[in-house]
Amino acid sequence: MMNKKNIICLLLTGLLLLSLVGCSGREARIDLADIAYGEDEEQVFDLFLPAGKEKEVPLIVFIHGGEWTYGDKNVYTQTAMDYCNQFGVAAATIGYRFLNADTAMPALLADIGASIEKICQTAKENDVRITKVALRGHSSGGHLAMLYAYSSADTCCVPVAFVCSTSGPTDLTDDNYFARDNILGKEKVEMLFSLALGKNYTYETRKDYAEEIKAESPLFYVNENTVPTLLQHGEMDCIIPYSNAVSLDNKLTECGVAHDFVSFPNSGHGLDNDPDFTQQADDLFAQYINNYLFE
Repeated sequence: MMNKKNIICLLLTGLLLLSLVGCSGREARIDLADIAYGEDEEQVFDLFLPAGKEKEVPLIVFIHGGEWTYGDKNVYTQTAMDYCNQFGVAAATIGYRFLNADTAMPALLADIGASIEKICQTAKENDVRITKVALRGHSSGGHLAMLYAYSSADTCCVPVAFVCSTSGPTDLTDDNYFARDNILGKEKVEMLFSLALGKNYTYETRKDYAEEIKAESPLFYVNENTVPTLLQHGEMDCIIPYSNAVSLDNKLTECGVAHDFVSFPNSGHGLDNDPDFTQQADDLFAQYINNYLFE
């Protein structure tokens, strides 16, 4: 018969095991919050590492949206933790500098690369080596994910395995941004594009800046070497034109790039009215993780 001391020891052991093992059966994560990779207050990330697992793991970087001018990395916190738990990957949610009079789009793109480099360094300090990276983002975050994956993958400190965009801009030259049904409105679009370029961009002067705006559009970097892409977009999107997604799908097909395009027929920018297509997109993302991060 166990004495009181033995019972207490068993209870403590059980509590310790519960703290180390999640409901998915995977061991606990290492959670690292607000790690700085620059001097700006937005240049921080949260990193979730699978503890006690393989010392070499792939990474998923989540990039928040917000018209490139606002937003919070914490919108992806639960998603990042879930993927870390379920797939045993490292997962990070990153902040980045916002567009303003002194900060144009190249600075935001540089932040993506700098954050990944610091993430890999931080993982190494915790005895984990990052082997590959996938990028995923919503809206302007999707744009940054694609722009980095398509234009800067060769400068990344680890191989870029694939990219996933949800409602992300792909072609900033698309005149549908100025369509009457775009709820941003002409002045808001002109302001955002002006900040992106660091120049006075208007609908009337748009042709004068054609090459500059192309340089900030993922579509124009696609070639036969472009990384695999998972694209999700709502057909009723009144912020980022659906034509952006169609154009990218066509270009990826033309160049023979492995990709999937999940079109949400009843949804707008938030993709919240098509549960069946949401499940399809989630299943595809899981397939991309298994096929491209763990191959």
